Amino acid sequence: MDSRIVRAVRLIERDMADSICFDTVAARVGLSSSRFHHLFRETVGQPPETYLRRIRLDAAALRLQWTSEPVGLIAIGLGYQSQAAFTKAFQRRFGMPPQRYRTEYLRTVLSDSVPAGRSRISVREVPSFTMLAARYVGNPWEVREYWRDFEKRLPPGKQRWKNSIFVGLLHDDPRTTPVHETRYDCCVVLTDGASLDWQTAAANGLQLIRSRPGPYGCLRFHGHRDDLLPAYDLLCAHWVRHSSFAITEDPAIEVHARPRHRMDVDKLDLTLLLALE
Repeated sequence: MDSRIVRAVRLIERDMADSICFDTVAARVGLSSSRFHHLFRETVGQPPETYLRRIRLDAAALRLQWTSEPVGLIAIGLGYQSQAAFTKAFQRRFGMPPQRYRTEYLRTVLSDSVPAGRSRISVREVPSFTMLAARYVGNPWEVREYWRDFEKRLPPGKQRWKNSIFVGLLHDDPRTTPVHETRYDCCVVLTDGASLDWQTAAANGLQLIRSRPGPYGCLRFHGHRDDLLPAYDLLCAHWVRHSSFAITEDPAIEVHARPRHRMDVDKLDLTLLLALE
């Protein structure tokens, strides 16, 4: 991806609940308006207006799945001027109105019983951390290939990353967002005073990003890759729905001591974090 468009994408994702001026976004990444729109469509596969609408609707779908928020509040919270406009856009993407979508989800995904392991979830205050990141879009089951590629992009010097913390950011639920549109970031946490050649890092498709500080729902996961999705359901669908917290639009965070491709698929060891408010 063109590094300027990746920066633009992150700006749009960060402010997606607000009224976004794409001319302003273009200026912030050093592009003219016409060049920005051309490069965005060429890089992302759709115009910025379409991309913004898609990620807003996918975020709305997650709120419908994981919270009991009224549909009208979800619409307003994601930048829609009216519930009617939101409902029309939502039905166009998902083939049904929001309330029916929520009902179908509750009927097919959730059961009356709470999965075992609920007590493993805790709420912690997590400080913001600075990360070097690369964006990947596609099948989340190919995450090991993402991490293999990411490791090659890192500035040289394996000793530098020996004791690092690695982070995966999952922006979408692959059961909601089409596989070819699912967003995932591979990241490594930078320690204070880290010295890097930023020009080389940018040329390798790496960006500097920061996580959101504040309360997080935390679940420690040990097990096979196939059990990771049920763990997400435990944290996101069952636990948070019955908690006193609301979710944010921030991605789910996977924290681990080694890049994913260096872990056995049947012995994953990571912590899942979900930003709360």
